[in-house]
Amino acid sequence: MKKSVFTALLLCASTMIFAQPGQRGQVNPEEMAKRQTERMKTELKLSDEQVVLVDSINVAYAKKQAELFQSSGDDREAMREKMMALNTEKNKAIEAVLTEEQVKKFKESNAQRMGGGRNGGQNGPDGPPRN
Repeated sequence: MKKSVFTALLLCASTMIFAQPGQRGQVNPEEMAKRQTERMKTELKLSDEQVVLVDSINVAYAKKQAELFQSSGDDREAMREKMMALNTEKNKAIEAVLTEEQVKKFKESNAQRMGGGRNGGQNGPDGPPRN
């Protein structure tokens, strides 16, 4: 009895795990942009006018990002560099819409999201934390 329950649980877990990667590539660029805009609206307290502008920037760059994913071959490093350049370009466009205080929060939020918060992320710039 225990073996059949364990086998059933294992089968369910492995099915869920293997089902995840297929969903990742199916994200609609517009949906992704809307989620980003909503998060930014809350975090940065954007005005209605800023929401419209930031949303249009997010949508445009989400489409560019999707095109890059589709057109890229197996050269992951080249794609990574293009994505970083695209992100830098997008961030500059967004910063042009924000107030000084919002830009500060935006940069802090991006640094934390990328693992480079005040302490350089979880492992910091010099490796894992020392005890």
